[in-house]
Amino acid sequence: MPESVRVYGGLCNRLRAILSRRARDGEVMVHWPVDGEIHDEHFTSAFHAIPGVTFVPEADPSWERTLDAVHCPEWERGLLDVKLLNPSRWKSAEPYVAVHVRRTDAIGLQKQDGTYEDDKAWLDWIERRSEKVVYLAVDNGTTQAKFASTLFAMGKRPEYYYPIDQHARENESFVRNTTLRHAWCDIEACVGAMAFKGCGSSSFTRTIEALRALRGKT
Repeated sequence: MPESVRVYGGLCNRLRAILSRRARDGEVMVHWPVDGEIHDEHFTSAFHAIPGVTFVPEADPSWERTLDAVHCPEWERGLLDVKLLNPSRWKSAEPYVAVHVRRTDAIGLQKQDGTYEDDKAWLDWIERRSEKVVYLAVDNGTTQAKFASTLFAMGKRPEYYYPIDQHARENESFVRNTTLRHAWCDIEACVGAMAFKGCGSSSFTRTIEALRALRGKT
């Protein structure tokens, strides 16, 4: 019988739980709850099937519920099997850098583990770079608008997949402001950048860094 798991959390949390078990066992059965942490979407609504991964609508209560990876060397290679049904349309004709700035539910954890940085850390890093184009991967509309206006004033050109709405609940832990497709388009853009600065305590940043290493970008 294949390994069985109930995943939760955001997209990249779920992927590490799934792909590490597939790497260890060859195949895995997955229950994927549809909730606000993944924009109320199922994996199959945005991505092609992953070999060895079977999604099931119901899960036995005895199945492990987790967002953590199991130990299996080089399980991150499985990230190369994650493919959008409709590939990203975003391209840059010029060299560009990318940043991932998470400003919602991760801040408390970042401050707890000592990885928190304020906005100035990213802006200083961007200003030191010679590239004029900066791709913004952020988690709420307020941060996106703030960074975009600051970069314009700096003489840089901010880019992103599409504008994120600003709303009263944009910083809540279980309300994702971007679709699964949007999230993976952000990841692909960050992976393709000349240089990348992410943030601590973020599986999204770690996913980008793993893919950059796999594709020889670091």
